[in-house]
Amino acid sequence: MREKLKKAGLFLIPLIILVLTVYCTQKGNKIDVFQYMLVSAMYSIIYFLLQKRVKYLDLIHKYRYVIATILFIFLVAFKFHGSSIAMWDKYYRDYGDSEVKTMYTGEARAIRSDEWLVQTPLYLSQLTKEDKLSRINENIRSDGQDMVLASYSPVKDITILGKPFSWGFLFLGKERAFSWYWNFKLISLFMLSYEIALILTKRNKKISLFGACLIAYAPACQWWFSTFVLDLIIFAQAMMVAVYNYLKYNKYKYKLLNLLMFTIAGTGFVLSLYPATQVPLGYLIAIFCIFLLVQNREKIKLKDIILIGVSFAVILSIGGYFLYTVKDSIVMMMSTVYPGQRTEVGGNFDFKLLSSYIFNWLMPYREVGFSNSSELSSFISLLPLTLIMFFFRDKKKDNNLLKICMFVYILILLSYMIIGYPVILAKITLFSFIPAGRAAIILGLTSSYLFLMLVTDLVESKKINNLTAVIITVAVILFMFIPQYHTDVQYYMCKSGIITAGLIFTAITYFSLKGYVNQLVSFGIIFVLIGGFSINPIARTLAPIYDKEVSKAIVSINEEDKGKWVCLDNIVGGNLLYALGVQSFNGVQYYPDLNMWNKLDENEQYEDVYNRYAHVVVKITNEDTSFKLNQADVVEVDLSTKDIGKAGIKYLISQNNLQSFNSEKTIFKELYHNTIDNVYIYEYVG
Repeated sequence: MREKLKKAGLFLIPLIILVLTVYCTQKGNKIDVFQYMLVSAMYSIIYFLLQKRVKYLDLIHKYRYVIATILFIFLVAFKFHGSSIAMWDKYYRDYGDSEVKTMYTGEARAIRSDEWLVQTPLYLSQLTKEDKLSRINENIRSDGQDMVLASYSPVKDITILGKPFSWGFLFLGKERAFSWYWNFKLISLFMLSYEIALILTKRNKKISLFGACLIAYAPACQWWFSTFVLDLIIFAQAMMVAVYNYLKYNKYKYKLLNLLMFTIAGTGFVLSLYPATQVPLGYLIAIFCIFLLVQNREKIKLKDIILIGVSFAVILSIGGYFLYTVKDSIVMMMSTVYPGQRTEVGGNFDFKLLSSYIFNWLMPYREVGFSNSSELSSFISLLPLTLIMFFFRDKKKDNNLLKICMFVYILILLSYMIIGYPVILAKITLFSFIPAGRAAIILGLTSSYLFLMLVTDLVESKKINNLTAVIITVAVILFMFIPQYHTDVQYYMCKSGIITAGLIFTAITYFSLKGYVNQLVSFGIIFVLIGGFSINPIARTLAPIYDKEVSKAIVSINEEDKGKWVCLDNIVGGNLLYALGVQSFNGVQYYPDLNMWNKLDENEQYEDVYNRYAHVVVKITNEDTSFKLNQADVVEVDLSTKDIGKAGIKYLISQNNLQSFNSEKTIFKELYHNTIDNVYIYEYVG
């Protein structure tokens, strides 16, 4: 009887906590009964499937690549993606007579402006009829934009070898190519996370499934989905999996396939120029790969050394070609006022944010008022639990050295983030490139890897007794929550959120320490999905950009008589022009358009203002042209009517009537007016 009650409790208690979690995410909104039913059903299905001696899990595991391929084809065929592209509906609403549904679940997020406002328009700008996928896009900047430097956009160039997410742009239409980008990225992230977890857990499929969700749907991955941060994590995991499989298989056809994957991922890793993530990930890759090479040193033959050498030669050749062709632009970027070349020494990380994962699960459902969601997002690192579990590891396993190395690396990252390094040490180790906040992301990933290895040990050994597990659980929960007392986090979470989070992490901690694998996996997967799956929406098509009446008018006018365009008075319009494939005066600039700015500012009076990465906002004035810094990355150009011709501008888009500038003579001829969006298009005839 006692055993039955224990089993019932181990099933029902996690379910009740998950129901409370859903309640917290819906607080203040209308109760959605379907969500409660869905979460309960998913938890129950996973829980009972895990009880069946993993028969069904074995089947899914065996055909995982077939399932992933079918899912990928389906999603691309029907043009699904996870972009917040529907944010454009807040600026331009008129779809004409058509009714367009682009959002299916979730919501478009303004905070994801790095994606919908910057990256997406730049990618789409590469699909113009002329010069499709050109390395230099002449529609951006007065002297053209190197598109590999601009978010590693798709180009018809050898550098695209390292960006498989963008291969769809080579042969598919806009919408399916865009869908390819999103779904290839998400599915490869999940599959590679699963493969890494299999390696770390010694092929424990249950824990590996949880590990795949823990990594792929971590808030840090989903909030940073469209940035180099996630690209580099995917490339790093691909490289580690490729090295493991290369050493595992004896047949050279399998070795060559994995060597190809390593070459592609290595190229992408080198070309994704973001040292803040490349450096700490590079150390993690080195730890993993050196461990594997040492462990398998007797298997390595001369032929292997030659093949690996060829792979590195290809990576370095493409990287060298890229750096040679963009060296001037990189020098320009490093000499900007913002972001410029900064030297980091660490020591400025907010200790409280080590446990930011305790509230990350709420961020998709509740706006953060004291910071932004992307900067607060993290992996569910479970620190300090992982560090405590390290001392209960199985020291006899052949991956003990890897555990020790990862444990030490976590301590190194923590010391850099919290204490800081002298400048000379930071430069020698290349940590001078790493802001503490970016180090925290790789700290979380490393801790997740170590956790998967350690929880596998505890599942197999069950060496921690009940009293020890309770004491450790209490200590861990206190460490997580006490630093948040009387902080913005406490007020953000509210009492119900704090209680629920306490229950969530008490359950995860206790299940981990006791090795209750079925409870940990079923509960953990659903919890991770609640906090990660809904960050990005499920959406379809590119209608919010291409199906607007304003967009159609711009394209039509430009096809009839091409010219340079400018969008006035807002931060978004210039990037819309990029996406529509017309030449644009303003928009986001990865490095300053000094060729143009020096024409308008001949005495270089405002160089400190415009010499930066910036979103360029333009206003028209009858006064002399001037520049103003609105934010660190927002430059306002007050463009004199006398300088419009000098700037080469032919068409102007404005949400203000410009007829007042025609008082002495007509300089702006109205071509179009949309009353719904209140958008005017003028031709400059001055």
